[in-house]
Amino acid sequence: MTSLSTLEEQKHELLRELNRWSPVQLAFHPSANEWSALNMLDHLIRTEREILAVIYRNDGQYHRFGMTDRLKNRLLCALFRTGRKVKVPSSARMVLPAEEAEFSALVAEWDEIRTKLDQNLQRLLQSYTGVAVFRHPVAGWMDMPAVLDFLSVHLVHHGFQLARLRNASRHLDPD
Repeated sequence: MTSLSTLEEQKHELLRELNRWSPVQLAFHPSANEWSALNMLDHLIRTEREILAVIYRNDGQYHRFGMTDRLKNRLLCALFRTGRKVKVPSSARMVLPAEEAEFSALVAEWDEIRTKLDQNLQRLLQSYTGVAVFRHPVAGWMDMPAVLDFLSVHLVHHGFQLARLRNASRHLDPD
């Protein structure tokens, strides 16, 4: 199971990378239908916020976390560890990025989400290990450890996207 400290280290690693980018690089779109680094960051934050909001809203409601769900979770995590591009499911449009926000505002929002997770994590782990708390549109039901694993592999997945963006925007680097 992924720990909150692992998630925080992944977040800080991503933000350290993005802090080295110029504002032009952060807003760069390789093509009209591809995300910028700011869009990607917004998506990561929206995903965490939405998943945690569903968990908090459904607190006390228990669902079965069966073998089929576990298998589908593993398959999604394996896919996310590859460099393959994956589209957001149509039922999860609420996690698509909005207008490009300012980098510092996005970081502040992410910090708030993680603070709330930190405040609730022990209770959620005690209540929801082995019991489903969130239904992913592709992977099915997840218990709280599976949610943490998904958030971690989601960051890994977007690390591949970040590498593609870094390469595509090199010509914009002021150095």
